[in-house]
Amino acid sequence: MRYQNFSYNKFTPSRNQHHSGRNDHQNWLESEEAKTLLNEGKFIEFCKKAKEKGKNIQKTPQNLVNSSIDLNNPSITFDELKIAVQWAAVLQAKGFKMSSLRKIFEIVSSGKVEKAKFILAYEVGRKKEFAESAFGEFLEKLLNNASNNEKDKKVAKIKTFLEAVIAYHKLINPKD
Repeated sequence: MRYQNFSYNKFTPSRNQHHSGRNDHQNWLESEEAKTLLNEGKFIEFCKKAKEKGKNIQKTPQNLVNSSIDLNNPSITFDELKIAVQWAAVLQAKGFKMSSLRKIFEIVSSGKVEKAKFILAYEVGRKKEFAESAFGEFLEKLLNNASNNEKDKKVAKIKTFLEAVIAYHKLINPKD
């Protein structure tokens, strides 16, 4: 336990921790509750909880930023759906509006990967919610991997992944 102040030989705990020593602000995405819902495939329930717990999703977990999508497999896997639903929760918690993502989705759908890259850069620079979420760097990594051979197959997979993110974001935030 850390002690910050003392007077008259009496110690007082620091203000950012309770007497138990635990930090009060755990990121909900890293909680056991969130992990259990994801691992059990309860994505709708996860989205409902994510909406309630949005204030407890302050930063994007590094494992989500570092996660990857297998662009060589045309089908979206269970693990990739877990990634999509987590990104939807992060974007919703940051106050992200789907119009930016829909714009990129439409460009990717047309097969214009290079154009999607600079539009993505524009959106990241223009909207702090996009930059703070780290979704831009995650999506850029996918777009860079789609630029080489078998481009059409990889673009189709990115399109499917973005459809999942948009759908789960809509579930969390129906007014957007």
